[in-house]
Amino acid sequence: MVNYTLHRDIVYKHADDVDIALDVYEPPGEAPRPAMLYFHGGALMRGSKRMNDMHRDRFINWGYALVSANYRLAPEAKWPAFRDDMLDAHRWVLNNGAEYNIDPQRIGVFGDSAGGYLSLLLGALARPRPRVVVPFSGYGDVAGPWYSEPDAFYLSRKSEDPDKVRKSISATVLTECADALKGAFYRYCRQHGLWPKEVIGFHPSERPDIFEQACPERLVTPDYPPTFLMHGTNDTDVPFARAESMYDALQRNGVESALAAIEGGPHGCIHKQVNWPGPDEPQVSAALNDLREFLESHLA
Repeated sequence: MVNYTLHRDIVYKHADDVDIALDVYEPPGEAPRPAMLYFHGGALMRGSKRMNDMHRDRFINWGYALVSANYRLAPEAKWPAFRDDMLDAHRWVLNNGAEYNIDPQRIGVFGDSAGGYLSLLLGALARPRPRVVVPFSGYGDVAGPWYSEPDAFYLSRKSEDPDKVRKSISATVLTECADALKGAFYRYCRQHGLWPKEVIGFHPSERPDIFEQACPERLVTPDYPPTFLMHGTNDTDVPFARAESMYDALQRNGVESALAAIEGGPHGCIHKQVNWPGPDEPQVSAALNDLREFLESHLA
């Protein structure tokens, strides 16, 4: 049993007539400790801060506080809403973390899938920067054909009815959304190459200037934070090539970085799934050991 104190539903900002909240998982003890700020996955369209249970115990056992943040979801809210929210969540931890025995000088950021994208974007835009960035099945590009053109994998699945899926869109801005509610809408977007339009607000050909600021791999500089990427080579949602491209950008700029390629791993390969053992898979287990050492070298 992992011991921690949960501080739930702390409102870190108010925007678009909604409160945007985060949760703090505080390990026992009063000594200042490092913290990991978490952003959930869900294609920036669905999910919630409560989706951290797959990571929570691991990071607390490693000696980190965990801060799990909501953000405004698409398509009800579009760029730059989620960008502003992630920056404000990070700023909240810097300014308020000491109340929860968090050392503001030792903050890392991580996330799954779209949360990994947000983590990479935060690494580029936040000042001060996080000390370390850890995207699981994340991506540094939202303008390429993989998102802006119909996707072969999703085209092989049942065609989604546009009238039906658009009924899942809320009349108000959401900061939490069940996967089942918008899953079909996401698949429809992938089948028609509409994800950038629905999330950023434009096709990349319409406003390339916006996508220059929305793609982390285009924003990497030599002072980008140390980064540890983990990605399955059999990811049918976010192609493994996206991790390779981000890793190449980091390497070109001399950024300390590592890419744990999980051979045959699916999307979300760090997690246990049907026909995939997740952390019990030897490659994943070894990568987690490497990650722990990587974090300790930068946050200890």
